[in-house]
Amino acid sequence: MNATVILVGIVMVLALIGMIACAKKQRTNPNAQPLAIGLLIVVIACGVTIMIKTGAFGDGDTRTIIENETRFACAKAEKLGKYLASKFGGESVLVVANSDFDTNERTKRLITSLKDGLGSANVEVTTITVPQPAGMPEEEGFVMPVEEMMTAKDFDALLAQHKDRKLVVSMIGLPRDAQNMTIWKMNAETRPKIAIYNGDVHAMKGAIQQGYIVAVTSYKPGIKYSEDAPPSDVDKAFDMRYLLITPENVEKVANEHKGLFQ
Repeated sequence: MNATVILVGIVMVLALIGMIACAKKQRTNPNAQPLAIGLLIVVIACGVTIMIKTGAFGDGDTRTIIENETRFACAKAEKLGKYLASKFGGESVLVVANSDFDTNERTKRLITSLKDGLGSANVEVTTITVPQPAGMPEEEGFVMPVEEMMTAKDFDALLAQHKDRKLVVSMIGLPRDAQNMTIWKMNAETRPKIAIYNGDVHAMKGAIQQGYIVAVTSYKPGIKYSEDAPPSDVDKAFDMRYLLITPENVEKVANEHKGLFQ
């Protein structure tokens, strides 16, 4: 068993423990359910990685589940893109994706769906370059996700390099120390509009209300997870699982889903 399989197995176990813990807390904390679903996706991804590395991949049921989850995720990306096109059509767009965006088939499908929603917008896709932690078996194909390592300083540097992009769509959320980002000190005329495809909305209400974050997608509290295929209609698939939160509806969403925001 190589080092990658061992490391991915450890991540899988930790994600499973976290998922179970969140599932137990979802009755008292609505934010625990979206986190539990996110951890479930991590568990599935780790399982697929292990099967590929060990030559065990190929089970039809597993492939079907992964495909259904990808289709739901694509519906979320396209819905976000459509909203942004309707509000900010004509803006130059910077999409911030994970480091494997040009080789990972799932990520490529998500970006395609986002672009489909954005329509004819001028779109550039990039990532944040962060050195891998010492000891990571990068040579064997395991790369720590950018969203787990990036900092406010890294995100600021990326925005500074793309000042011509007036709409930034992050597919990797915001840094853990997002409160230190310089964007919060910029005025509305100079700062880019930020939209978030993936991220924890718990602490975002104020930033959304004030227009720093113009749109964010989130799991809908109380949804029941199913392995069924999503509807072919993008809006119907989106509405089964997700919320689109904007400055216009953030108060309504907060009132309908108590505890979603801190």
